[in-house]
Amino acid sequence: MRTVLESPAHADTPLLLPIPEVARILALSRSRIYQMAHDGEIAYVRLGKSMRVPRAALLALIDCQTVNHGRGDAAREERGIDRHDAARDVST
Repeated sequence: MRTVLESPAHADTPLLLPIPEVARILALSRSRIYQMAHDGEIAYVRLGKSMRVPRAALLALIDCQTVNHGRGDAAREERGIDRHDAARDVST
């Protein structure tokens, strides 16, 4: 199943998304996204004073947090995805 950011209609989505855009996509507050970034829950790039979230990091976060009928952790383990490290790994 494709996420919104993977659909052909969003092929022109920038590689780096500003925090307010990430907040809008995830339907969370900007302060929550900043907190997630500072806590290492989502990877980000610092450009001067601004922070940007790589599109790949956002997709990894969505993938890691997706629960398949109560098998979220088991499904991640089957695919070899560590719940806490997946979002950080895409930035390296």
